[in-house]
Amino acid sequence: MIAYFRQALLFVTMTACLILSGISGTVANHLEHDKPIVIAINNWSSQIVLSEVYRSVLERVGYRVIFAPVDITEQWGALGRGRIHAQIEVWEGSQSHQLHQMLAKGLIVSAGTHRATTQEEWWYPIYVEALCPGLPNWKALRKCATIFEGSSDPEKGLYITGPWDKFEHFRIIALDLPFTIKRLRNSTELREEIKKHIAARRPILVYNWTPNWIDHHYPGKFIKFPAYTKECATDPAWGINPNLAYDCGNPIDGWLKKVVWHEFPKVWPCAYNILQRIEANNKMIEDLSLLVNLEGYTPRQAAEKWLEKNPKKWQRWLSGKCKHHMMLQN
Repeated sequence: MIAYFRQALLFVTMTACLILSGISGTVANHLEHDKPIVIAINNWSSQIVLSEVYRSVLERVGYRVIFAPVDITEQWGALGRGRIHAQIEVWEGSQSHQLHQMLAKGLIVSAGTHRATTQEEWWYPIYVEALCPGLPNWKALRKCATIFEGSSDPEKGLYITGPWDKFEHFRIIALDLPFTIKRLRNSTELREEIKKHIAARRPILVYNWTPNWIDHHYPGKFIKFPAYTKECATDPAWGINPNLAYDCGNPIDGWLKKVVWHEFPKVWPCAYNILQRIEANNKMIEDLSLLVNLEGYTPRQAAEKWLEKNPKKWQRWLSGKCKHHMMLQN
């Protein structure tokens, strides 16, 4: 009789454990929604609207999402501490150093690379070439710098950029370029500056990047500086100036990556899987930017318009781990 009760008790205990295990598994999947996902928002349109696309898809499967506006230099500490959870647009030309440092420390995890290839560089409208023979070669800028008006120094030209630290000051010194720098607060101010100069056909030398809305609307070219290598930024002896670093341009055909807080794949496996599957190409980023910068949509509206027009594309992102996740939600 004692043996019987022992067997019965063992059976009941095992059954209870199995039931509780199943319940806890279901609860764990539902708890994936309890903590909101915080997405980094930077100060240029393509990053903002692509983040809106990601948010809209996450909300469709039940996640709560919060946007956190943050400077690109400050976002890395927030990502490492889990105060921000995801960054959908990391550009090689401006963020590769910080990204590799954070990956090496294990504080962030890569969610893959977009299909888009990138370039970030000094740019001018095509009509400027008639006023500055020799462009796009960087050496031509030494002779025609003053056509880019607005500098506080009458013997120098004005280069206009955003708030992003691209080491332009070091490049100007290393390559002996007669320019001063004007920094604007965000990409919106930069856009308006470009529009204003082009409308009046005034020379402008400005920080630009591709893919971007400008690619479709205003013909222009990037300045061709000495080719980029990693040694350019780390070894002063490299390059045409043996005494100073940064005597080169930025990467051509650079990568565009996605990264997350190192705990993200465990806490939100479905959301991580979705982010891995978002692989924006140049056209997608250009189209999204165009909707905001030229057609007047808000980033949220632009994202919804793109999702409505491309249902098959974003629905393919909902596969793998998300299938089970969505069954639980339903």
